[in-house]
Amino acid sequence: MSGKMIVFVCYGNMCRSPMAEGILRSRVDGDIRVLSAGIGAVDGGAHPYAIKAMEELGIDITDHRRRPLERWMVEEASYIFALDEYVYDVLASEFNLSSRLHTLKGFAYGVDEPLGVFDPYGEGLDAFRACRDEIAELIEKAIERGLLDQAVQAHSMQKQH
Repeated sequence: MSGKMIVFVCYGNMCRSPMAEGILRSRVDGDIRVLSAGIGAVDGGAHPYAIKAMEELGIDITDHRRRPLERWMVEEASYIFALDEYVYDVLASEFNLSSRLHTLKGFAYGVDEPLGVFDPYGEGLDAFRACRDEIAELIEKAIERGLLDQAVQAHSMQKQH
């Protein structure tokens, strides 16, 4: 494992997970790698409304390219955050992730049950703004709960095994 890594996963890697990646990247230094992926991602970029919503926060995700979740990401991640219950269930059934898999909302609120973030796909810009704001709030709560410190600790524990 080359470093501490947090991966956000949604279905298509075009709306929620790229916004989460952009928001957390804007909050961390180079010690933690932040990525996003999708369990059903196909070639393309971020949704135009996701790009616009993030531009409003001063975060540029225009260069984002959708990518499928790959085994190396799963193996190297300190944490994997599913953005909804369906994605969580797929990841839990396909990979042995033990304590590294959470939903972002569940982790932020300190509960073990999977809780999802609304998917704005197919909706207008206001829905993307609301989704962006919810993700930003959840990331802030996760940081307050020690996400970044815990990612460092999780990375250290993985290196020992």
